[in-house]
Amino acid sequence: MSLIVKTCVLIFDGDNVLITRRDNSNRWEFPSFDIDNDPIKSITENVKNEYSLDIIVIGPYFFSSYNMENGDILITLAYTAKLVEGVPQSKQGKYVSMMATSSLTYCELIDEQQELRDKLRGVL
Repeated sequence: MSLIVKTCVLIFDGDNVLITRRDNSNRWEFPSFDIDNDPIKSITENVKNEYSLDIIVIGPYFFSSYNMENGDILITLAYTAKLVEGVPQSKQGKYVSMMATSSLTYCELIDEQQELRDKLRGVL
């Protein structure tokens, strides 16, 4: 059993939030990255490199854990951010969209981010 720690970022532009989907999947997800010693810098750089967006990270939002099928435990540290400039585009073969937060209710997310969506629903 391993402990895996990742960051996740909720990038808001007004009432919309950035959401992605891999080409081979029908399930959506918020952008997530491996964590390092400076999560805010890492998030900002990864979002710029992967989605061509400039953002301002507002701060930590939520912490969740998920028991994976192989016995590993995934810890996700979710941050919120504001879109400053750019139009979402993926360089990693993912479909990206700014989705109305009200539409998240109808969006099928990957299992490990269900708790995050439920938490987000409570404040929107």
